[in-house]
Amino acid sequence: MKIEMKKSNLENLGVDTLVVFTSKRVEGKNGTKKNSTKKASKDAKPGPKAMVEGVSKALEMKILSASEDGAVSGAPNETVLFRDAHLGGARHLLVVGLGDAKSMNHETLRQAMASAINALKGSKMKSVAVAMDSLPHNTIAADLTVQSMTEGALLASYAFTDFKEKKESSSPERLDIVSRLKAKTYDRGIENGIAIAESVNFCRWLGDRPGNRMTPTILAEETVKAAKGSKLKVTVWDRSKIKSEKMGS
Repeated sequence: MKIEMKKSNLENLGVDTLVVFTSKRVEGKNGTKKNSTKKASKDAKPGPKAMVEGVSKALEMKILSASEDGAVSGAPNETVLFRDAHLGGARHLLVVGLGDAKSMNHETLRQAMASAINALKGSKMKSVAVAMDSLPHNTIAADLTVQSMTEGALLASYAFTDFKEKKESSSPERLDIVSRLKAKTYDRGIENGIAIAESVNFCRWLGDRPGNRMTPTILAEETVKAAKGSKLKVTVWDRSKIKSEKMGS
């Protein structure tokens, strides 16, 4: 999966799917009163349970309408796919919940992004854009926000396909993190996220191969190969070195 940061208006995306984040509505916001004693009319339509920001009016109305109907709640890792919505420069719309905006942290973002990728697996949607501006305002640094989203997407896209005849990935091919603003720290966040996620996925791949296809010798060779081009120094211990260390194995 190729991940890039883009400065763009949501209406000019031209992608298969747009991902928008929602959070749970907190009582007392947007005109509701915390200690109101006024009784609601029996015929009154319930208000939206979720909140969304940083998107067009059309997108906001679509999501809030679904929230009023109970389809979208903003709960953590909730995913609701609206096929053929044709909103925000995308054919489909995927709404992902974050839970309480005040308690949002790096892990919240990682899991939310992973939930988005898992929801799209097998859908044959090749290009996805994530509306970064739909994230609630928080104290997480911009580069760490982008890094967490990158990690979640790449960790969720991992699949062990070594022994399959068709090694096609079920995850999207391209992921654009879109914002009206762009800073150098965003690119650094993506770079760090890719480095971390690819390292974790490499370790998963080593562990997923059966013992006869991942002997100690192969493990050493793959480690040396993975470190090429980096500043990592790899030292492989052979039988004589292991004996001299009296490892007893």
